[in-house]
This record gives sequence, C-alpha cells and structure tokens, in this order.
Amino acid sequence: MKMDWKEKIREVLLVGAGYMGMEYAKVLSALDVSYTAVTRGKEKAEIFEKETGHSVIAGGIENFLLNNKEEYNIAIVALPVDLQKNCVMQLIRNGVKKILLEKPGAFYVHEMHEMNQAAEENGAVIKIAYNRRFYNSVLEAERIIEEDGGISSVFFEFTELNCKRKEDVVKHFIGNSTHVVDLAFYLAGVPKTLYGISRMDEKNLVFTGIGITEKNIICSYIANYLAPGRWGVEVMTPRHRLIFRPMEKLHIQELNSFHIKEWESADQDDILFKPGIYKEVKTFLYDTENKRLLSGKEQEAYMSVYDKIIYGTERV
Repeated sequence: MKMDWKEKIREVLLVGAGYMGMEYAKVLSALDVSYTAVTRGKEKAEIFEKETGHSVIAGGIENFLLNNKEEYNIAIVALPVDLQKNCVMQLIRNGVKKILLEKPGAFYVHEMHEMNQAAEENGAVIKIAYNRRFYNSVLEAERIIEEDGGISSVFFEFTELNCKRKEDVVKHFIGNSTHVVDLAFYLAGVPKTLYGISRMDEKNLVFTGIGITEKNIICSYIANYLAPGRWGVEVMTPRHRLIFRPMEKLHIQELNSFHIKEWESADQDDILFKPGIYKEVKTFLYDTENKRLLSGKEQEAYMSVYDKIIYGTERV
C-alpha cells in the first residue's frame, strides 16, 4: 500500500523509550506524524521526555492496551529482543495492522513463525527494521550496480568485538551481526546453496563459508570473534568493487586501479538522524509494501540460513 508521503496518518504507537525509541521519535517529529510513546519504567520515561520534549506513558504496553483497545492501527516496536514477541502478539490482538519491529524481531525461528502466523490470521503486516538497507551509501551502490550490469560476487565479514564465549554466539549473531548479513543478502540475494564451516570451542569462534544466491551470485563470508576484525560488505561488479567498511560509508575501487575513493553524499538525513532510519520510517509509513523493507516472513526464511552460518553445514 503506497500513500502520498504528505498524507496524514492516524497516530502511531511507539513502544519503547530507550535509545532506539528516541531515534524513532526524532524521525516521527520531523515527518510531522503524531505519536503516543509507551514504556515500562519511569526512569526511561523521564529521560525520553527530556531528550525529545514529548510526553511518554509509563507502565508498559500491556497496561496501556487495557485502556486503549483498538485505537491504533500502526506501531513501531523499539524494545529489547526478548520482549518483542510478547509485545507484537498483544498489538496484533488489539487491532494493530502495521508493525515496524526493531531488528532482529526474534532470536529463534519458532518465535518469528508465531508472530507471522498471528499477523496472517489477523490481517496484519510485520516489517523488520534493518536500517542499513536505507543508507544513502547503499542507494548509491545500487545505482552503480544497475549501471554496471549487476553483481558478480559478494563477500562479507561479521566479526564481533564483544562476543568471547560460545554460549553468547547466537544472541550476538542474530541480535547484531545480522545487520551485515542482511545487507549482503539484500543486495545479492539469499543463498540457495550454502556450504558453511563453523568452529566453536574454547580457543575458536570462527565462521566461514561460500554459496550461490537466488540471483546466481557467488557469496562468501568470514568471521572470527576471538581475533581482530570488523564488519564489512564488499560487492564486486564487472567495473567496480563497492566497499562498505565501515558500514556507514561507501568506498569505490574501479577496474584496473588500486585507488580507492570515498563517496560523499549530499543528502543530510543520514547526518541529522541515525543513518538510514529517516528513509526507513518514511517508507514504512507511506509505502509499506516496498521491497526494501524486510517482511517478517522473509526474516523467518533468513533465519534458517543464519543457522547454517552459525552452526555450519560442517563442524570442524
């Protein structure tokens, strides 16, 4: 469903008043969209009000919905992952039809499936908020990819700095590293075949693999959580290497040259707001079916691939 971006929207329900909640609030205000903010604790409510100048209702979403049934049809959920499923299920039961759910939506595929099933049964739509898809640098990369005739291969690294134990891998990967993997999949397609190797023990948290995506593009990856490294995606076309390292910036290497130059955007929205989030929220509100937004069902399918990356198709 696509709407004129200037068309007024019925009030948005913003659930969560932490860092991401405040970032969403800034965008909603800039878009002149009315919203009601709800959080659990009074302390976060006070900080939110101080930072945004907007009132917030404390006491949690469950208590709020008891007194405000079916008054909202659009919601943005900016809660920690372990609280997301319960919140989404309550929103759907109370008539919310469009939900932007802060990534990753769930740690486990069965949780994502339950939310998707509830959404389908109640005529609701869930979109997962991966803001990097909306970076100005990504938009420019897509322009170059199209001009060059497509992608020939893609490589990504998702090394985490703060994950040092095997027991923490799933939550760090799903909750954080998937920012990298999602961008690679968005640009090159989801692997239709994947050979993954995983080594997880006291001395190693290493993940590597190679595959072919649904767009028939060769993809490969590496991550070593116990060694130096950083996030990055590199996209190869017949004419360019497009490098996202750091992820917010685009560096470009041309064919037959070792020189790498940084692309600079004239668009200010990735400076005035958390990068990507302005276009992401605007797209969610006014062009919900846009393919740049990841659906809950797509995320559910992605999570089966994530399992192969984490655990490998082969353990060594």
